[in-house]
Amino acid sequence: MGVRLVAGIGAVLLPGWIAAAPYPVVQVPVYHLTARVLSAPGGTSVVLSEGVLDLETGRAGRLQRSIPWDAEGPADLTLEAFREDGPEGAHVLHLNAELRPPSGMPARLARTVELAEGSTALLELQRREGRALVLALEVETDRRPVVGIPTGLGPPVVFHLTVERVRGEAAVPLETNALQTFVGEGVEYAFRRGAGPEEEVLRLRLTPVRVGAEIVEIDVELDGKLPGGEGADALRRDRLLATRGSSTSFDAVAGSPASGYRFRIRPEF
Repeated sequence: MGVRLVAGIGAVLLPGWIAAAPYPVVQVPVYHLTARVLSAPGGTSVVLSEGVLDLETGRAGRLQRSIPWDAEGPADLTLEAFREDGPEGAHVLHLNAELRPPSGMPARLARTVELAEGSTALLELQRREGRALVLALEVETDRRPVVGIPTGLGPPVVFHLTVERVRGEAAVPLETNALQTFVGEGVEYAFRRGAGPEEEVLRLRLTPVRVGAEIVEIDVELDGKLPGGEGADALRRDRLLATRGSSTSFDAVAGSPASGYRFRIRPEF
Protein backbone atom coordinates (compact mmCIF):
# COMPACT_ATOMS: atom_id res chain seq x y z
CA MET A 1 0.00 0.00 0.00
CA GLY A 2 3.01 2.26 0.18
CA VAL A 3 2.39 3.27 3.77
CA ARG A 4 5.38 4.58 5.69
CA LEU A 5 5.75 5.25 9.40
CA VAL A 6 8.11 7.91 10.74
CA ALA A 7 9.04 8.35 14.41
CA GLY A 8 10.51 11.41 16.13
CA ILE A 9 11.26 12.40 19.73
CA GLY A 10 11.39 15.82 21.40
CA ALA A 11 11.39 17.05 24.98
CA VAL A 12 8.14 18.20 26.60
CA LEU A 13 7.84 18.88 30.33
CA LEU A 14 4.92 17.05 31.93
CA PRO A 15 3.68 16.54 35.49
CA GLY A 16 4.44 13.05 36.75
CA TRP A 17 2.58 10.52 38.83
CA ILE A 18 2.43 11.27 42.54
CA ALA A 19 3.02 8.38 44.92
CA ALA A 20 0.23 8.39 47.48
CA ALA A 21 -0.09 5.37 49.71
CA PRO A 22 -1.71 3.00 49.34
CA TYR A 23 -2.93 3.83 45.79
CA PRO A 24 -1.28 5.82 42.97
CA VAL A 25 -2.64 9.31 42.26
CA VAL A 26 -2.31 11.20 38.98
CA GLN A 27 -3.08 14.86 38.27
CA VAL A 28 -5.34 15.07 35.20
CA PRO A 29 -6.41 18.25 33.40
CA VAL A 30 -9.95 19.61 33.77
CA TYR A 31 -11.32 22.69 32.02
CA HIS A 32 -13.94 24.91 33.65
CA LEU A 33 -16.25 26.44 31.02
CA THR A 34 -18.23 29.40 32.39
CA ALA A 35 -21.37 30.20 30.38
CA ARG A 36 -23.34 33.39 30.95
CA VAL A 37 -26.54 34.39 29.17
CA LEU A 38 -26.65 38.15 28.63
CA SER A 39 -29.56 40.32 27.63
CA ALA A 40 -28.36 43.25 25.56
CA PRO A 41 -31.13 45.83 25.12
CA GLY A 42 -29.51 48.88 23.54
CA GLY A 43 -25.96 49.45 24.74
CA THR A 44 -26.16 47.71 28.15
CA SER A 45 -25.81 44.07 29.19
CA VAL A 46 -27.62 42.23 31.98
CA VAL A 47 -26.65 38.73 33.18
CA LEU A 48 -29.79 36.56 33.11
CA SER A 49 -28.17 33.25 34.00
CA GLU A 50 -24.74 31.79 34.75
CA GLY A 51 -23.35 28.28 35.08
CA VAL A 52 -20.10 26.30 34.95
CA LEU A 53 -19.50 22.90 33.37
CA ASP A 54 -16.33 20.87 33.69
CA LEU A 55 -14.82 19.44 30.51
CA GLU A 56 -12.44 16.49 30.70
CA THR A 57 -10.12 15.33 27.93
CA GLY A 58 -12.11 13.27 25.44
CA ARG A 59 -15.46 13.88 27.18
CA ALA A 60 -18.31 16.25 26.38
CA GLY A 61 -20.04 18.32 29.05
CA ARG A 62 -23.68 19.36 29.40
CA LEU A 63 -25.25 22.32 31.19
CA GLN A 64 -28.94 23.17 31.68
CA ARG A 65 -30.17 26.53 32.97
CA SER A 66 -33.47 28.41 33.33
CA ILE A 67 -33.66 31.94 31.93
CA PRO A 68 -36.27 34.57 32.87
CA TRP A 69 -38.52 35.02 29.84
CA ASP A 70 -42.08 36.34 30.16
CA ALA A 71 -45.34 35.95 32.06
CA GLU A 72 -45.71 32.38 30.80
CA GLY A 73 -42.57 31.29 32.63
CA PRO A 74 -38.82 30.83 32.09
CA ALA A 75 -37.03 29.55 29.01
CA ASP A 76 -34.80 26.47 29.18
CA LEU A 77 -31.23 26.55 27.86
CA THR A 78 -29.26 23.37 27.14
CA LEU A 79 -25.58 23.72 26.29
CA GLU A 80 -23.36 20.83 25.18
CA ALA A 81 -19.61 21.37 24.72
CA PHE A 82 -16.61 19.30 23.67
CA ARG A 83 -13.09 20.68 24.06
CA GLU A 84 -9.91 19.98 22.06
CA ASP A 85 -6.42 21.45 22.14
CA GLY A 86 -5.95 24.37 19.77
CA PRO A 87 -2.84 26.09 18.40
CA GLU A 88 -0.58 28.00 20.80
CA GLY A 89 -2.40 26.77 23.90
CA ALA A 90 -5.87 27.87 22.79
CA HIS A 91 -9.05 25.89 23.44
CA VAL A 92 -11.20 24.66 20.54
CA LEU A 93 -14.82 24.32 21.68
CA HIS A 94 -17.46 22.42 19.70
CA LEU A 95 -20.78 23.82 20.92
CA ASN A 96 -24.43 22.91 20.57
CA ALA A 97 -27.01 25.10 22.32
CA GLU A 98 -30.79 24.98 22.36
CA LEU A 99 -33.01 27.71 23.82
CA ARG A 100 -36.64 26.65 24.45
CA PRO A 101 -39.03 29.46 25.38
CA PRO A 102 -42.27 28.60 27.23
CA SER A 103 -44.09 28.96 23.90
CA GLY A 104 -42.97 29.25 20.31
CA MET A 105 -40.16 27.68 18.34
CA PRO A 106 -36.81 26.84 19.98
CA ALA A 107 -33.61 28.56 18.85
CA ARG A 108 -30.58 26.37 18.10
CA LEU A 109 -26.91 27.19 17.78
CA ALA A 110 -24.08 24.93 16.53
CA ARG A 111 -20.65 26.50 16.42
CA THR A 112 -16.93 25.71 16.75
CA VAL A 113 -15.02 28.44 18.59
CA GLU A 114 -11.28 28.90 19.19
CA LEU A 115 -10.89 30.58 22.57
CA ALA A 116 -7.70 31.72 24.33
CA GLU A 117 -7.59 31.41 28.11
CA GLY A 118 -8.50 34.70 29.76
CA SER A 119 -10.60 35.88 26.81
CA THR A 120 -14.37 35.78 26.21
CA ALA A 121 -16.34 34.47 23.24
CA LEU A 122 -19.71 36.09 22.51
CA LEU A 123 -22.33 34.16 20.50
CA GLU A 124 -25.82 35.46 19.73
CA LEU A 125 -28.53 33.01 20.78
CA GLN A 126 -31.62 34.93 19.72
CA ARG A 127 -32.81 38.40 18.78
CA ARG A 128 -36.34 39.46 19.70
CA GLU A 129 -38.23 42.67 20.29
CA GLY A 130 -35.22 44.93 19.90
CA ARG A 131 -32.90 42.99 22.22
CA ALA A 132 -30.33 40.24 21.73
CA LEU A 133 -29.68 37.21 23.95
CA VAL A 134 -25.95 36.54 23.95
CA LEU A 135 -23.99 33.54 25.22
CA ALA A 136 -20.67 34.60 26.83
CA LEU A 137 -18.06 31.84 27.28
CA GLU A 138 -14.78 31.69 29.21
CA VAL A 139 -12.42 28.74 29.85
CA GLU A 140 -10.07 28.15 32.79
CA THR A 141 -7.59 25.26 33.00
CA ASP A 142 -7.27 23.33 36.26
CA ARG A 143 -5.93 19.96 37.41
CA ARG A 144 -7.43 17.45 39.79
CA PRO A 145 -6.11 14.25 41.36
CA VAL A 146 -7.50 10.88 40.30
CA VAL A 147 -6.88 7.79 42.42
CA GLY A 148 -5.90 4.66 40.50
CA ILE A 149 -7.56 1.40 41.57
CA PRO A 150 -5.13 -1.53 42.00
CA THR A 151 -5.55 -4.20 39.28
CA GLY A 152 -2.73 -6.61 40.05
CA LEU A 153 -0.83 -5.19 37.07
CA GLY A 154 2.10 -2.79 37.06
CA PRO A 155 2.25 0.96 37.76
CA PRO A 156 -0.24 3.30 36.03
CA VAL A 157 0.66 5.08 32.79
CA VAL A 158 -1.21 7.80 30.87
CA PHE A 159 -0.66 8.32 27.15
CA HIS A 160 -1.62 11.81 25.96
CA LEU A 161 -2.42 11.11 22.30
CA THR A 162 -2.83 13.92 19.75
CA VAL A 163 -4.10 13.01 16.27
CA GLU A 164 -3.20 15.24 13.32
CA ARG A 165 -4.33 15.14 9.68
CA VAL A 166 -1.30 15.17 7.33
CA ARG A 167 -1.45 16.51 3.77
CA GLY A 168 1.95 17.02 2.21
CA GLU A 169 4.01 19.25 4.51
CA ALA A 170 0.94 20.50 6.42
CA ALA A 171 -0.39 18.90 9.62
CA VAL A 172 -3.68 19.97 11.23
CA PRO A 173 -4.51 18.86 14.84
CA LEU A 174 -7.82 16.97 15.04
CA GLU A 175 -8.20 15.86 18.65
CA THR A 176 -6.39 14.96 21.86
CA ASN A 177 -7.20 12.04 24.16
CA ALA A 178 -5.83 10.82 27.50
CA LEU A 179 -5.52 7.01 27.43
CA GLN A 180 -5.08 5.53 30.91
CA THR A 181 -3.64 2.07 31.45
CA PHE A 182 -1.15 0.05 33.52
CA VAL A 183 2.19 -1.57 32.75
CA GLY A 184 1.40 -4.86 31.03
CA GLU A 185 -2.07 -3.80 29.84
CA GLY A 186 -2.68 -2.35 26.36
CA VAL A 187 -4.95 0.57 25.52
CA GLU A 188 -6.39 1.40 22.07
CA TYR A 189 -7.44 4.36 19.94
CA ALA A 190 -9.31 3.71 16.69
CA PHE A 191 -11.47 5.46 14.10
CA ARG A 192 -13.16 4.89 10.73
CA ARG A 193 -13.87 7.56 8.10
CA GLY A 194 -15.37 7.50 4.62
CA ALA A 195 -16.54 4.51 2.55
CA GLY A 196 -15.49 2.45 -0.46
CA PRO A 197 -12.07 3.26 -2.00
CA GLU A 198 -11.81 6.37 0.21
CA GLU A 199 -12.42 4.52 3.47
CA GLU A 200 -9.84 5.12 6.21
CA VAL A 201 -9.56 2.72 9.16
CA LEU A 202 -6.82 3.03 11.76
CA ARG A 203 -6.27 1.34 15.13
CA LEU A 204 -3.37 2.21 17.42
CA ARG A 205 -2.62 -0.03 20.39
CA LEU A 206 -0.09 1.05 23.04
CA THR A 207 1.17 -1.35 25.69
CA PRO A 208 3.66 -0.15 28.34
CA VAL A 209 6.00 -3.09 28.88
CA ARG A 210 8.13 -1.77 31.75
CA VAL A 211 8.82 1.49 33.55
CA GLY A 212 12.17 2.62 34.90
CA ALA A 213 13.11 5.70 36.87
CA GLU A 214 12.98 7.93 33.77
CA ILE A 215 12.12 5.60 30.85
CA VAL A 216 9.01 3.69 29.76
CA GLU A 217 9.25 0.88 27.20
CA ILE A 218 6.20 0.70 24.91
CA ASP A 219 4.97 -1.88 22.41
CA VAL A 220 3.26 -0.12 19.47
CA GLU A 221 0.82 -1.81 17.08
CA LEU A 222 -0.68 0.20 14.23
CA ASP A 223 -3.22 -1.48 11.93
CA GLY A 224 -5.51 -0.06 9.30
CA LYS A 225 -6.22 1.09 5.80
CA LEU A 226 -5.56 4.39 4.07
CA PRO A 227 -7.25 5.48 0.80
CA GLY A 228 -6.19 3.29 -2.12
CA GLY A 229 -5.44 0.21 -0.02
CA GLU A 230 -7.07 -3.14 -0.80
CA GLY A 231 -7.78 -4.04 2.81
CA ALA A 232 -6.66 -3.70 6.37
CA ASP A 233 -2.89 -3.99 6.82
CA ALA A 234 -0.51 -4.30 9.75
CA LEU A 235 1.18 -0.93 9.31
CA ARG A 236 3.67 -1.21 12.14
CA ARG A 237 4.88 -3.44 14.97
CA ASP A 238 7.55 -1.77 17.07
CA ARG A 239 8.96 -1.32 20.55
CA LEU A 240 10.15 2.13 21.58
CA LEU A 241 11.74 3.79 24.58
CA ALA A 242 10.26 7.09 25.76
CA THR A 243 11.97 9.22 28.36
CA ARG A 244 9.83 10.79 31.07
CA GLY A 245 8.43 14.01 29.61
CA SER A 246 9.22 13.08 25.99
CA SER A 247 6.98 13.30 22.93
CA THR A 248 7.04 10.66 20.18
CA SER A 249 5.29 10.94 16.81
CA PHE A 250 4.27 8.36 14.20
CA ASP A 251 3.14 9.20 10.66
CA ALA A 252 0.79 6.76 8.91
CA VAL A 253 0.83 8.21 5.38
CA ALA A 254 0.57 7.02 1.79
CA GLY A 255 0.95 8.50 -1.69
CA SER A 256 2.88 11.44 -3.06
CA PRO A 257 2.45 14.00 -1.71
CA ALA A 258 2.01 12.18 1.59
CA SER A 259 -1.55 11.99 2.97
CA GLY A 260 -2.69 10.35 6.20
CA TYR A 261 -2.39 10.87 9.93
CA ARG A 262 0.18 11.68 12.59
CA PHE A 263 -0.03 10.34 16.14
CA ARG A 264 1.80 12.31 18.83
CA ILE A 265 2.27 10.35 22.07
CA ARG A 266 3.29 11.90 25.39
CA PRO A 267 3.62 9.34 28.21
CA GLU A 268 3.03 10.32 31.82
CA PHE A 269 4.18 7.77 34.41
